[in-house]
Amino acid sequence: MKLGWPIGLVAVAWLLASACGSAPARTAGSGGNGSGAAGGSGGVAPGPSDACGSVRLTSYTAAPGGWCEFDRTSPVLPSSVLAGLTLAVAEPYDGSSYGGEPGEACGECWEIDTITDTRIVMVHDLCPIQGNPLCAGGHFHFDLSTEAAQALHGGGLDEGQARRVPCPVTGNVHVQVNDRNEWGYLRLAFLNHRIPIRSAEYRAVGDAVWRSVTRSGGAFHVLDDGVTFAASGPGGVFRLTSAQGEVLELPNALDYGVATGSTFDLGAQLTDQAPGGGSCVFVPPAEVYGDGFGGIDEVRWAVNPWGEALGSETTEGCDGGTGSCLRIDSLGQYSGFHL
Repeated sequence: MKLGWPIGLVAVAWLLASACGSAPARTAGSGGNGSGAAGGSGGVAPGPSDACGSVRLTSYTAAPGGWCEFDRTSPVLPSSVLAGLTLAVAEPYDGSSYGGEPGEACGECWEIDTITDTRIVMVHDLCPIQGNPLCAGGHFHFDLSTEAAQALHGGGLDEGQARRVPCPVTGNVHVQVNDRNEWGYLRLAFLNHRIPIRSAEYRAVGDAVWRSVTRSGGAFHVLDDGVTFAASGPGGVFRLTSAQGEVLELPNALDYGVATGSTFDLGAQLTDQAPGGGSCVFVPPAEVYGDGFGGIDEVRWAVNPWGEALGSETTEGCDGGTGSCLRIDSLGQYSGFHL
């Protein structure tokens, strides 16, 4: 079926609706190639990077905390995030659009365009493969928060366009202290960064030796120092490497006085090393029905006839003699159908 007027590519596919939440622990997969490839293991469709590409959209109810372990209601975050514009990224793409290790996508921002609106949305959560076939990587996929879905008028197995963009942050990168003890164990999440974080290091105040901060799912932790962040320790400063390769030493030292649950200003901000231009524009494809689907993996059309109408898929009599098309029979008075 080809239509000469715009139509939103929305499938009636009740059984495939997806609601995602926190994910189980996962094993790090192979890295991508920096062009939007997935950070997880192979066998998935590539995702967009700085160029617009097709994205499939579902929605779920997001909690203040997610797999990325930062509070999306923290006042240091951009106003769009405080308005709830966050998403759960499909697990195969949790290495960010730059193809890093799992978790690098946390805090990355995407410009998403649907048939009705364009918004910038931040990655805050993960849509795990387990229990969510739509998040297995057959098509680049975002599970939008309810607020983001409402803003974009999408989220019901809709198609849109997406590209990565620098996050519209103000102020500096912050750290959120998620857990710690007096012996120096520290679990933390970085938030309000303009560009995804590839890696993090720390050194004790007064020391010149840099040590790695270990990535742990969507967050980071310091396990075996026992001195720097202990109750009697000197505290430490951090050095971040962005997914674009910028190395930034942050001047403000985190010490034991910053309590669990607090956020702390690290004193500097990452910059965009590869600024782009333009914007995403979603143009619905002319062919909205072909071989039982709209060209998006796991999305299928369903015919819902009423009255005496009967609907079925057929390969007979189709335009051009190829593919498949819909056959509607007994379309009499007070009968009809929709997709």
